[in-house]
Amino acid sequence: KMDAVGDAYVVAGLFPPTESETPSRAPSDSSASGARAKADELTAAINAQRVCEGLLRVGREMLLALEDYRAETGKDIHCRIGVAVGPVVSGVLGQLQPRFHIQGTGVRAAEGLEQTAPRTDALHVSRAFLMCLQSPTR
Repeated sequence: KMDAVGDAYVVAGLFPPTESETPSRAPSDSSASGARAKADELTAAINAQRVCEGLLRVGREMLLALEDYRAETGKDIHCRIGVAVGPVVSGVLGQLQPRFHIQGTGVRAAEGLEQTAPRTDALHVSRAFLMCLQSPTR
């Protein structure tokens, strides 16, 4: 759990920056930097795919745990899960009661998917999330 918004919980996965997105310490020639950029692109796609697969597993585990809870307690409790990718910022906000928050278009997209989910007890994912799950070598 990264954050709570009302009765919703926010979970986030990080796509680590590639070498080309981090400050360089030494100048390089253009042919080497072109090859490095292609390698960075493939590495970024593989990392994004792994993060999305991890988030998908978390969502599945949440649904299975809820199913087990219903079977054990007989309570009719359900959930909707929205999953999206996009830029976010995070940090601790507040002086009296400091709390960790995460905000951004990725969070807003996931909230929208959760709120408009056509059915309960299912993952409602964005098109961008599905694209990240596809093989990066296609």
